[in-house]
Amino acid sequence: MEIIYNKNGLKIINDSNNYGKRAIAVYADMDGLKIVNDEFGHDEGDYSLRTIADILTESFRQSDVVGRMGGDEFAAFAIVNSENFAETIRMRIKEIADKHNESSDKPYYVNISVGTCEFVIEEDVNLARILNKADVSLYEHKRNKEKIIHKNK
Repeated sequence: MEIIYNKNGLKIINDSNNYGKRAIAVYADMDGLKIVNDEFGHDEGDYSLRTIADILTESFRQSDVVGRMGGDEFAAFAIVNSENFAETIRMRIKEIADKHNESSDKPYYVNISVGTCEFVIEEDVNLARILNKADVSLYEHKRNKEKIIHKNK
C-alpha cells in the first residue's frame, strides 16, 4: 500500500489548486503486535492489523488518504481547515480505538501510537520529509505512553 499512499498523497500535494492549504500527515503503528502474535497467534495479529486499518479509515474522511506502509505501520494524509489539528485527530483515533476495544471480546487491546506533522501545501513540499517528521513524532508518542496489551492482567 505504500505506493498507493505515495501516489495519492503526491497527487494532492502536487495539485496547484491545493497550494496554501493546511494539511496533516499522520504516521501510526500498532503497539504490541509481537506480543499478540506470540501469545495469541498470527491470525490474531492479522485481525489486529485489520482493526487498525478500520480505526484509521473511520477516523478520516473518504477524501483523505489512508494506507498501510508495511508491517504494523500506517500513514494518512488530509487537507484540514484549522491549525493544531494534530490533537483533534489523535483524540478521534483514540476514541474510535476505545470503542473497538470495548466491543471486542478479544483478550487483548488493539492500541495505536500516532505521530503527526502539520504543514502548508506549497510547490516545494517534500512528502518523504513530512512523513519522516510524523514518524519522529510517532516514536515520541510511543515512548511516553503506558503500554497495556492484556485486558485482564
